Amino acid sequence: MDNPAIKHDGSASPAGITCKGSGTVGRSQPAHDLCSSYDCAGGKRQSLRFLPDKASLQRKARVTTAGTATYLCTLLLFCCALFPAFGQDGGTETVLVARSKAGLFYVLLTPSGGMAYKLGRYWDKGGTGYSLAHSDTLTRQPGASGVLYLGKNRNITSNGGSLYLVVPGGPAAGYKLDTASGAAFIPLNNAYYLGRFFALCDTLNRSYPVLRYSYRHGYASWNTLDRQAIHPAAFRDRADRRLQALGDSIRRTQDRYTALTGPLMRTIGSIAYPELKDSLSLLGEGPTADGYYGAVVRAVSLQRPEFFFRLAEDHPDRKDVIFNAADNSRAVLAGLRAAEGRPDLRKEFFKSKRFEKSIPFRVIGTYAAFAGWITFLIVRQ
Repeated sequence: MDNPAIKHDGSASPAGITCKGSGTVGRSQPAHDLCSSYDCAGGKRQSLRFLPDKASLQRKARVTTAGTATYLCTLLLFCCALFPAFGQDGGTETVLVARSKAGLFYVLLTPSGGMAYKLGRYWDKGGTGYSLAHSDTLTRQPGASGVLYLGKNRNITSNGGSLYLVVPGGPAAGYKLDTASGAAFIPLNNAYYLGRFFALCDTLNRSYPVLRYSYRHGYASWNTLDRQAIHPAAFRDRADRRLQALGDSIRRTQDRYTALTGPLMRTIGSIAYPELKDSLSLLGEGPTADGYYGAVVRAVSLQRPEFFFRLAEDHPDRKDVIFNAADNSRAVLAGLRAAEGRPDLRKEFFKSKRFEKSIPFRVIGTYAAFAGWITFLIVRQ
């Protein structure tokens, strides 16, 4: 029996759709809502695929276009914010800087993460410089949210095509980050170099207690560097190689001094004077050698006082080192006073010791005289 919704005469209903046979689907049901129909020729039920109408295709196209445009705009804003920075000479590492009353901030970014720093200052009689006061590791955040990089205490956000550093205690919107270049790299490079130099000093002094290599050498070492304003990525590589070479050179020298003075310290109670003098002559010149020289001389003052003034006579260029290295205990000074010969050197030595003892009193007297003079001027007025 024929279905009344299907016409087999080949005529097309105004609101219907022509089947692949000769019938039409009735106007009572939209074509894209049907899941099956009939064979128009034989009346047998079969599955059909219907194409969506033109209006439906246009609506879908408009929705797809709008979504794509939104995504591309978001991506473009992010790229515009990072593009100037990623054009630096450091490859994929971006260097951004923010200056404020709260301090100087640097941000180093890569496509996957980065570091945020707040710089401090060193104020020392040996020099001044920058320090890495605070640091935070940043991780790139997926998606198009406001937070682009997330750290433990610091975040990088994007607003209006600019990047901002959000820190604890700072403005809610954060500090605006600018692309760093040229001279703007110098404070960050200086902080890195001094920090690495000071760490090297600590390592060397722990390994060689006699060395006492001063961290203040770092200020002078920085001043001898050329290309201080290069990109931090390139600077770190150059600084690491320079400090590695410096450390290796110092270690070789210290190992040689240790090998030379070690046997002397162990045999100081029985060694003959000519051997002692010749061995100390091999230490060479300079503050580092003087440290080892003084350590041996102190042992001489404790155990072999008869050799003390002979060394001062045979090594006049190191007389000050010898006098300063002597142990200041009463027993040692008594032994040196009883040493035979060389009365002029002995007199000079004890005169220097008396002067050392008088220094604190001289300082106190100077301050007292100055304070008295100021008081007199105030009263006189």
